[in-house]
Amino acid sequence: MTQMKEQTLDTGDIVLNYAENDHQGSALMIIHGIMLCWQDMRGFIEPLSQTHHVFAPICVVTVTRATPASVIPSLPMLPMSFTS
Repeated sequence: MTQMKEQTLDTGDIVLNYAENDHQGSALMIIHGIMLCWQDMRGFIEPLSQTHHVFAPICVVTVTRATPASVIPSLPMLPMSFTS
């Protein structure tokens, strides 16, 4: 079984969190729905991860006072949490 590992990508404007496996097959992105997380979809991620390099972005956005105002309008409509 291929293990999913959580990763972080800092673009300089926002930080993206995602999970991926290390399979060398073709890339496949799985996007979870509202009120779910990638772990909730393990039932079909695990079989797909045997043949694909699976990416599963963590679709929760945290906006802080340090988030540039120019970035906020371009954020997708995702569950958001606000911190100070």
